[in-house]
Amino acid sequence: MFSFMESKRIKSIFIALAGILLGSYCTPKSNSDTTKNLIFLLAVAGTPGGTSVVTISRTDLSNFEGTCLDGFAGVTANQYFSTNQLNSRNTTLERNRISTSICSLQGFRSFGPRQDNGLFQYNVWKCGALVNQPCSNSVVQGMGF
Repeated sequence: MFSFMESKRIKSIFIALAGILLGSYCTPKSNSDTTKNLIFLLAVAGTPGGTSVVTISRTDLSNFEGTCLDGFAGVTANQYFSTNQLNSRNTTLERNRISTSICSLQGFRSFGPRQDNGLFQYNVWKCGALVNQPCSNSVVQGMGF
């Protein structure tokens, strides 16, 4: 029968062999693969600043509907905002902005499952009559209404 020390030594040898075997099979195929992965990571890193993308629409004289997107993966809030040219879509009835706060802290209510289009993911939050949660005055005023 093995003593405690011998079983510990056998376990250590087994872990070391497993690490060597995995290491030899998990090496990159080429330097170009590593370079491609690094370029991809740098491309999706984006610039700091935005945490969420907020859209507020005026539904009538004193009521508003809003959508807030946060928790981005695969793209930043800034990249999403720029790619969809949301700044150019601002009108007197709808405003789009990047915010540095997460949606829940702005008074939005979670709306449905996490969205995934195959390239990136994000959470959707809403305010207004649809979710029985009025949009907060601070968000509406911050959007310029």
